[in-house]
Amino acid sequence: EKAPYRQCCVFGDHIVSIEDDICRAPPGRGRVVLRVAPCDAPDSEQDGLSWTYVQTPILYAVAPSVLSPSLDGSASVIGAHFVDAVELTCYANSVKVPARFVSESEIVCDLSEEEGPSVSLSISVNGQDRSNALKVEIAPQFIIHDATPSTIRPSTKFIEVRGAGFIDSRAHALVCVTGDHVTAARHVSASVVRCPVVGLQTSIKLCYEGLGCSNALALSRKDAPVIDSVEPAVLSVEGGAVKFYGSGFMEDASCQFGDVTVVALTHEDDLVECVMPAMAPGAYASRVVFEDVSSSPETLRVVAKPAVASIKPAIVGLTGGMVTVQGGAFPADLEVVCAFDGTISQGRRLSSTSVSCAAPPTGLADTVQVRVGFSPHTLSATSTSLNYAPAGRVVDVAPTVVASGQATELTLIGTNLRDVACRFDGVVVEAQVIDANEARCAVTGRTAKATVLEVSLDGALYEEVESISVVDRFALSSAEVLGDELVVRGSFTDSITSCIFDGRDFVDATVHNASTITCPATTATSVQVGNRREALSESMRIDTIKQFVIAKIAVVDRGATLRLGGANLVEREHLACDFGALQTSVTKQGSHLECALPDAVAQKGGGFELINAGRPPIYLVEPLIPKQAPRPTVFDVVRVDASLRVRGANFIREDVVECLVRHTTLIGTHVSPRERACLDVVDDDLSEGVTIRLNGVEVLTTPVASSESIEEDTPIGFRTLSVRPSLVSADQGGILTVAGVNYPLERKLFCRIDDLVVEGEALNTTAVLCRIPQLDRIGTFNLTIEGDAGGTSIRVLRDPSIAQVTPTAIARGDVVRVEGANFVEGATFCKFDSHIVPAAFVNTRSISCVAPSSASTLRVSNDGRAFSSHVN
Repeated sequence: EKAPYRQCCVFGDHIVSIEDDICRAPPGRGRVVLRVAPCDAPDSEQDGLSWTYVQTPILYAVAPSVLSPSLDGSASVIGAHFVDAVELTCYANSVKVPARFVSESEIVCDLSEEEGPSVSLSISVNGQDRSNALKVEIAPQFIIHDATPSTIRPSTKFIEVRGAGFIDSRAHALVCVTGDHVTAARHVSASVVRCPVVGLQTSIKLCYEGLGCSNALALSRKDAPVIDSVEPAVLSVEGGAVKFYGSGFMEDASCQFGDVTVVALTHEDDLVECVMPAMAPGAYASRVVFEDVSSSPETLRVVAKPAVASIKPAIVGLTGGMVTVQGGAFPADLEVVCAFDGTISQGRRLSSTSVSCAAPPTGLADTVQVRVGFSPHTLSATSTSLNYAPAGRVVDVAPTVVASGQATELTLIGTNLRDVACRFDGVVVEAQVIDANEARCAVTGRTAKATVLEVSLDGALYEEVESISVVDRFALSSAEVLGDELVVRGSFTDSITSCIFDGRDFVDATVHNASTITCPATTATSVQVGNRREALSESMRIDTIKQFVIAKIAVVDRGATLRLGGANLVEREHLACDFGALQTSVTKQGSHLECALPDAVAQKGGGFELINAGRPPIYLVEPLIPKQAPRPTVFDVVRVDASLRVRGANFIREDVVECLVRHTTLIGTHVSPRERACLDVVDDDLSEGVTIRLNGVEVLTTPVASSESIEEDTPIGFRTLSVRPSLVSADQGGILTVAGVNYPLERKLFCRIDDLVVEGEALNTTAVLCRIPQLDRIGTFNLTIEGDAGGTSIRVLRDPSIAQVTPTAIARGDVVRVEGANFVEGATFCKFDSHIVPAAFVNTRSISCVAPSSASTLRVSNDGRAFSSHVN
């Protein structure tokens, strides 16, 4: 500010006058204090400023040497003599630009506002003295406009980028940045750069190392085009429209068929359609092409159209069916289709000249044209006619059993029968069609087995319609008339339904089991068996049964066997002796017939009848059995000196008693009706005891004391040995025959069952009759004759009852199953009307019986005497 005195600038020790408000600094070095003071008093106390003497800056280099407009415009200058001063300034040409002190050797200049290809850059630290100048180039604006392709696929290898601001001199420093990947760029021209593609990226930009990057362009990602299917996959040589279905399709699509490329007619994201030109037969690799991208190839087949000549069957049912088309040019490696008018059906190639297809249902009688091809576009030019009509059907076949080794005519019954063929046992025969409801096939069964009859209707495939049994011709062993039935015996199955008399008359037969068949009696002389249409056996002469003639009746085996003699005596099934309440079976012994004689009948005598002999027997003698002597009984054995005394009852001289001792068999000597003696016995003979054999049957085995003396005249008291029957009905009681020896006839006897006493009746010295009333007890009880030295036991049971009978309609020989309660094993009988037969025990609730003849009622019993209520 103005002062009334002259002022000077004091630079340290140097004083300089102020002229026009300017002080010119004198030469100097380093840092000094600059003060303004009166010229005549320079040393006066005045505040001052620091003043520094510096050298003129020197510039060595600048980085970058080329500035990019995309960067911040900063240029780093390397040099010397830089000072952090207020007047620090960078000059771009002659224009001041901001400067930033970094160090004594580096200054950063801001050139962001500068334009032009280059500028001259210098620096001044005091606003006056400028350094030397360096040339800095300024790059043009770096920008990219577009990229080709802009859609990246897995098959894309390069992208061409178009833009401006490319620098030829810096081409080596140009890089492409796609996502996180940096790759060297190829400088194609002043405006085009080619960048390699790594992966599927979403953006791209270009960068110069040290010069920054361009703007970024967005890229779209898309998978490579994929063909899922081609329709049709087979075309004729004339060509035609082809549709490619898939994904990843774009505009400007083309189709490539082998080496031929055509432009697509239409395209969508998942569909491209092209027209394939006429081409020679063969397989062509076909693709969908989008610029430089193409799909994987799909094979498209070009073929010549096949030819159709005929169809079989020419008639099918309204529901359709399998047909076979004859023609030509059916390659083995192509699937076939059949066209029924406008309906396409998948077919199956049988050979180069035939295919099979399923005719579709129509529901109406009609005629359609059938063509064959490999796709709807390759159908044959020729066709054949197929007629739809109500389907044929076989509902019955007869017979179902045929004899092996001979021809048999089978009758087929059905509806809409037209063209019928039969296949039986592997042999195909054409059927004789009688009318729309009947056809006949002649077949032959080669071996006995179960097989099936297959039928083809109207040329269709064979289908099973009936099971057929092929059987060997049945062997007959006998045929005889028994009463009102003809009984045929042999080996049979349940396929037999008829008897054939004299080779012409068929009558119904009944199969009873695997060996017996019955038919109504006849006057014919021969019989065969078979079904209702043919004989399945050889012919057998019918035997006319002669009547039994009974001329002699004898009781043998000491009253155990009844022997019959006479004429025409042969063995018969179920032949038996009927003694009224009991029956025993008859066997043939030489020229005689024999049956077991029950004890009760033998002891009292009585009549009998021979049953199941066919025609009633002729009796030349009265069928009466005289009363038999009591059977012998052995009680015990004692030794008296050198003899064994066998004691018993009812011995006669004809009875043979044998003593079986250790070394020999001794024959007993008749002593009396109550005793036999075996003589010459020594001690060693009795070391193992003795066995007594009576009339060939061993009846007693016992040890014998060395010797004892007995009074030979000691009387033997009466003794009970057994009882028949041993089962008694608690509900009905019963009559028991008690067997023993020496029962007195001159006095009254009583039967005791535990504490129950009833009056007995002595029949003879060996039997007592006991009449048992209804009992209130069940179980096993002792039975004795009061005063005797023996005893036996009886079993008291409830009467059996019937709950169910299967079957309810029976014939002779049928097995009848009876369900009920209180059945006893080994003691149960069935009574069919008046015929009693033993039952087979199953369990306490079930038995089975063989019916001796047809019957209307059935009863069961546990003792053969007391029977249950009857069932029908």
